[in-house]
Amino acid sequence: MPRTIASHITNMITGVTKGFYFVMKAAHAHFPMEFVVKTGLVEVHNYIGQKEVHTTEILPGVTVTADKEKKNEIKVTGNDIEAVSYTCAKIHQSCRIHNKDIRKFLDGVYVAERGTL
Repeated sequence: MPRTIASHITNMITGVTKGFYFVMKAAHAHFPMEFVVKTGLVEVHNYIGQKEVHTTEILPGVTVTADKEKKNEIKVTGNDIEAVSYTCAKIHQSCRIHNKDIRKFLDGVYVAERGTL
């Protein structure tokens, strides 16, 4: 238990001094996905060719930026590693395959890179 507390404190110090980032990429076989970042929301359009828009809330203290030249990539940054990773997990879970074989249908949004700023 003391080691867990020490790790949390170390992550807090690292977050305040440097910050954390996660790069998420959209993997698709046929229908290209598009990210739209609005105030407090991330929208995923054209997931598996669906007309439905998958929206995810952004936690306070976390910023999400969509890369203009790389349309299938977003960068999630912030000082709290738990808030940043939870936002990434919510984006990943909003685009999951249901009632299909997940070994065949690999479309989704995945974390490609992570680290400190």
